[in-house]
Amino acid sequence: MLKRSLFVSLLLLTNSVAWAQQGQLPIKPPADRSKLPPNLRNLPLERMSSGALMLLNRDDNLVLPPRIETTAKGATITQEAISGPVALDLRIGPNIRLGNDPPALPSNMRAQAEPHIARAITNEDFLAGTFQEGRFATGGGAVDCGYSISHDGGLTWTRALIPNLTPASGGPYSRATDPVVAFDLSNNVYLETLVATSPEFATAAVVLSKSTDGGATFGSPMVAYQPASSSVFPDKEWMAINTFGSTATAGRILVTFSLFSNVNAAGAPILRTYSTDTGFTWSPAAAISNETNLQGSQPLFLPNGNCVVIYWNFGTGPASERLEAVNSTDGGITFGPPHIITSATEYNEPSIRSGSFLASAVGDRTTQNVYVVYQAFLSGNPRIAFTRSTDGGSSWSAPVAISDNPAGSGVFNPAINVSADGRTVTVVFYDHRDNPGSTVLVDLYLAQSFDFGNTWQPNIRLTSVSTDASLAPLTSGGYMLGDYLGVAQTTRPTVPAVPIWVDTRTGN
Repeated sequence: MLKRSLFVSLLLLTNSVAWAQQGQLPIKPPADRSKLPPNLRNLPLERMSSGALMLLNRDDNLVLPPRIETTAKGATITQEAISGPVALDLRIGPNIRLGNDPPALPSNMRAQAEPHIARAITNEDFLAGTFQEGRFATGGGAVDCGYSISHDGGLTWTRALIPNLTPASGGPYSRATDPVVAFDLSNNVYLETLVATSPEFATAAVVLSKSTDGGATFGSPMVAYQPASSSVFPDKEWMAINTFGSTATAGRILVTFSLFSNVNAAGAPILRTYSTDTGFTWSPAAAISNETNLQGSQPLFLPNGNCVVIYWNFGTGPASERLEAVNSTDGGITFGPPHIITSATEYNEPSIRSGSFLASAVGDRTTQNVYVVYQAFLSGNPRIAFTRSTDGGSSWSAPVAISDNPAGSGVFNPAINVSADGRTVTVVFYDHRDNPGSTVLVDLYLAQSFDFGNTWQPNIRLTSVSTDASLAPLTSGGYMLGDYLGVAQTTRPTVPAVPIWVDTRTGN
């Protein structure tokens, strides 16, 4: 029997509308590389994250703002979902908005994207979410990144901008994007972001903001990685914290990221850096493997203190695209050779730019199991695929489809989490099935397993109103909702999983 779940939503995407008729593909603008800094003009833009495109966007050369389309009375036009508002399964809780927009945001820049969420390790009522705020500013880029805090399991939320990050919140960095949130064993909250470090957006850094008072305040950002040269550009950073107190590296913060350069136009290596003093100082960055065609890293710690990094390998020459994992037995200092998880074929949405190269990975707190989901073609159809390792990432099960979407109907941006014992695995993802005539209307769906991922329940719709992706900025890859979502784990039958997503039901 499915356990009841409570869900959170970010309801505002943007105040302007780019309207696309149902079934009509958007006219995607070409990327203008001539406006990129000379040292970055060979970057493989199709393999970079949504956040990196926003950081590099200058005079709308990579990302177009939404077109304003209104009725004669001035009302904003949005697509009408075929299904309209629906009653959800009784086991699903209400869709809850994460508070009002911070007043510091300009009234015409109140878009959100790329939400992520985490639950405190020793306080199941303490949740923290983070997301891009002001998704499209003048000339492109997020105004800032924001955060929301709940101390009642997700029923109510406070919301603010990450302080001292960009000028909107008193900070030095011109833009911020790609936010990720995590807790340490002391329930301190860490918000990781990618920031632009130069006015011309040619350089970037990875920074962390920390709260030690339950999310009431955050300190100034601490730099985890900043390249010494403008010839390289970090992208799609992610973070893991060792919360297993009996291990030798308990408390270690591990950050991974892709590092693009003008030299290697085909892809990038993945690097890691780590901190042993809650983020104040960081190790030199080092590659996790000798491969250079990678993206979408997902680091995680296991109960024995080992860590695993999952990533997408685009392949070179005759080698096919594939998911891989590398293992570390010293908490992320060194890594062994790559293990192939599975060969895979990226699934890209026809109208929406999604995180096709970004898997979602998690480990439980009891076993050495690692659980991974990703979007791909399986048997010729778009599916959310699941695979599992029971030996800490060395060997992997054959992928299985856990989305039961109709053949040919798109699904994308999966996020996974797992209960402490590994028994309950929760996956959420965007899905087109309720609006089969549209390439831009999507809903959030749930897949759950109650036996460690061995079998899966039928999918359940989580959103009572469909989201219109054509409200988002437009890139050469489609409308940009972002590359990822998030879901906080269930801890026991009466404490539900809590996903977070971008929603447009208010009409903006």
